[in-house]
Amino acid sequence: MIMRKGLIISLVLVLGQSALAEFRIWHDRKGNRLEAEYVCEVGGKIMLRDPEGKEYRMSLDSLSRGDKAYLQRLLPPKLEIEFDKNQDRRNVDDSYSTLDIRCSAVIEKKSRMPYDRALKAVMVVLGYRDHNNQFVVLDRCESTFKFTEKGTHEFSGAVFRINEYRYYYSTNRATKYRGHVIGVLDPEGKLIAVKASSDAYAEKFAELSQCRAGESLDRSLNKIGSVRSY
Repeated sequence: MIMRKGLIISLVLVLGQSALAEFRIWHDRKGNRLEAEYVCEVGGKIMLRDPEGKEYRMSLDSLSRGDKAYLQRLLPPKLEIEFDKNQDRRNVDDSYSTLDIRCSAVIEKKSRMPYDRALKAVMVVLGYRDHNNQFVVLDRCESTFKFTEKGTHEFSGAVFRINEYRYYYSTNRATKYRGHVIGVLDPEGKLIAVKASSDAYAEKFAELSQCRAGESLDRSLNKIGSVRSY
């Protein structure tokens, strides 16, 4: 059994938080009101700025339920994504061996601010066929989750098999593993984090996340074929 961990490229989408903020009425649990816009989070407290430019710091615990919900919509959590590839190689005869592969991911929340909204993670694993210069989707899986006190979420795809040939002609026609992309979407479907083994995969996440296992893609990662075995 061979275990590989991948941390090749990790892209976290950083939003312009202050640009997204707006002046609104904030409430604390005592019923006090303040018209202000969100500025930033510092040491577990949020900084607000009123229309005159005066700044205030408020603890998260002091905010009303509605204010906390607003912040969670405004500020997606900072995430770290880790990819694992577990593979089991078996020799069939002198001409080829089989490789059973199962991919998994661990998503960890790195920001301190609580976040209890449901997120969706999508993982797409890609292979490549040299003989026709086409990619193929080896696996595609998704997982909807909320962070618990542990602050991590792990999910796995299905086991898929590819053949490894020892002779040139057969090797040239084999499907080879070529990488992965994992993206996390908020409840509105906005991509908040992506990790990929290639910049091209990260840039095409929206299209790749709609593919099914077995579908063929051209060299630009555009869908060209229906589902078939590999």
